[in-house]
Amino acid sequence: MPPVETVRHNGPSIRAWRRARGLTITALSKQIEITPSYLSKVERESKTSLSLALACRLASHLKVDLEVLLREKPAVQKKVIANGP
Repeated sequence: MPPVETVRHNGPSIRAWRRARGLTITALSKQIEITPSYLSKVERESKTSLSLALACRLASHLKVDLEVLLREKPAVQKKVIANGP
């Protein structure tokens, strides 16, 4: 059996993209066929590496480039609400 290729990942970036897409951990985990607890560990970085295949599935379901998803800093922009004049 060939070794599984892994990638370093950024849990907060994955979480930010999931939330930006309005997905719960449960919903996304069902879509990418992993358990919610495993996805939670990925987002909390309890898992230090991620298989390349899973990283690609995450990127595909979150509709973001793999390179962007794995960046060190989350690239999701937050909405800023002004408090008036």
